[in-house]
Amino acid sequence: MLISGMMLLLAPMDAEAQKPVKREEKTEQNGGKQNGGNQNGGKQRRTVNGRQGGTSTTQPKPKETTGTLALGYGTWEGGIMNGQPHGKGKITFTATHAVDRRSTLQANPGDYFEANYDCGSLISGKLYDSGGNLLKTIIP
Repeated sequence: MLISGMMLLLAPMDAEAQKPVKREEKTEQNGGKQNGGNQNGGKQRRTVNGRQGGTSTTQPKPKETTGTLALGYGTWEGGIMNGQPHGKGKITFTATHAVDRRSTLQANPGDYFEANYDCGSLISGKLYDSGGNLLKTIIP
């Protein structure tokens, strides 16, 4: 068992002895070479005065991938994070739809939008018609 931290806290005065009550708090993490590594799923056990407290779990960072994402009005090909367009990519429209929720510009089926997104929010992009002609550059 590995003790990763120890803290000494002072609690309110003991009414009978008129002395401060000492309270000891430890954070323990089940790890080490003897048992083959962390077997408690990254959770840390917290003990206060020998009593086990709550556990905390380290949250993994969102994973960025690349692939294809069906949007209902078109298909996104490019970076994906948390199920939303992220980074550089291209939307090919299969139905008439606004290019961005903040824009009144409409794309038609076959048009495509080469864009850069940050977790689903448009940063910039260029709308092309189905023949590859530039229709509009958008920077919200």
